[in-house]
Amino acid sequence: PLYAHRLGLSLFEIGVLMTLNQVVAMALKPGMGWVADRIGLKRSFTVSILVRSFIALCLVVAKLPWQLYSIKSIHGASKALRDPAANALIAEQGGKKAIASAFAWYHTAKIVAGSMGKAIAGILLTLTVSNFSFVFNIAFILSLLPLYSVIRYVKPDRSKASTRDDLSQVSRTES
Repeated sequence: PLYAHRLGLSLFEIGVLMTLNQVVAMALKPGMGWVADRIGLKRSFTVSILVRSFIALCLVVAKLPWQLYSIKSIHGASKALRDPAANALIAEQGGKKAIASAFAWYHTAKIVAGSMGKAIAGILLTLTVSNFSFVFNIAFILSLLPLYSVIRYVKPDRSKASTRDDLSQVSRTES
């Protein structure tokens, strides 16, 4: 919102801008859930992290209001892909006796990270005399950190593995 204000957006336009990503996310979630089911949960989650990181780099070069609206729309699309994939991965890999705990930890971590990110951005903007490009570049780097954990620790989708097993079984019985 501060960057949008600096670019000359009115309070009304900033309000629309800040709501846009959520509206896009809600509109796209059913379709993105279908996409995640088709291409795989881990792959969808990974792509959503990459897109979310790319958004911070886009903000570095955004100079016009329409660019901010486009970036926030892409952000909404990445959220629409991330949420169904993340929730399905948690349900699949959270363990039968710890699913509720796994969801609680995920949502707690997401809220804490979001709050800390906003606080750190405010501190960095204060220290750098409102150098938004610097803050957006730091956001890009930090938003890539979860990518390592997803690639390293998230197991391949059970649903995809079972589909491959089913297909290989069918082909063996047909031979």
